[in-house]
Amino acid sequence: MIEWIKHNQGPSIVLVIHRSKDHKSNLIQLLQYYTDFIVKEPIDKEKLQKKHIYIAPAGNHIELDEDQKWRLLDSPPVWHCKPAIDVLFSSLSHNTATRTAAVLLSGANADGGIGLKEIKDAGGFTLCMNPEEAEYANMPNAAKKQDAVTRYFGIDEIKGLCERYF
Repeated sequence: MIEWIKHNQGPSIVLVIHRSKDHKSNLIQLLQYYTDFIVKEPIDKEKLQKKHIYIAPAGNHIELDEDQKWRLLDSPPVWHCKPAIDVLFSSLSHNTATRTAAVLLSGANADGGIGLKEIKDAGGFTLCMNPEEAEYANMPNAAKKQDAVTRYFGIDEIKGLCERYF
């Protein structure tokens, strides 16, 4: 994955990771070391830019509005998470679905399944880790239950899939 990030020249990437705002993270600095993309947390009302890796800030949901601007939401947790990927995926399904490739990985709750289905139904491309290979299969199983997945991938396939579709 790091090698793919290092060489990707395509559109922006958004990462939603379930993390607590009470814990300091070096994720931005770590990813920045491996890429020429700008790695940052989005700022409310900031326009989406190419060649950026946006990381959802801990403690806020994020959405992308119809003007391609970020919205940071201090709303209640979804699936006991804040940020939750369903919130982002839902906004993408309304505003950029046909230009969206959404990827759902391992996780211990049902976050992602509903939003992934919305993106798929709106014409986006949806990828999901094979539940049998996920360390925590709840999120991939939620997507499977929703019939939200265009293509499943195994751990060894993720780099090739990212290179092919991004």
